[in-house]
Amino acid sequence: MRMNVGELKANLSRVLREMRASGEKIEVCVREETVAYLAPVGASIPHSPEEIARAQLSAAGLRVQPPACSGKAPIPTVNLAGDARRDISTIEVLREEKDW
Repeated sequence: MRMNVGELKANLSRVLREMRASGEKIEVCVREETVAYLAPVGASIPHSPEEIARAQLSAAGLRVQPPACSGKAPIPTVNLAGDARRDISTIEVLREEKDW
């Protein structure tokens, strides 16, 4: 459930009773931005940015699926120099090649 802080403040006793009965967590928002999670004792609360993003997507009604592959995909190399180089330190290589 998602609630603005003003609504939560006005109905805190009722919300806490409902939370105790249902075990549902509450996402507390200030101007539509999540600032806190309110959960019953023993419930897990998201801590990492990934967990928070998953909780926000779930609250919005979107289904979250884990990635299809189990291993890590290789990081693609990006050619920023515009030529055929694939090295990470392109700027250092360009500086070494420069005839100062």
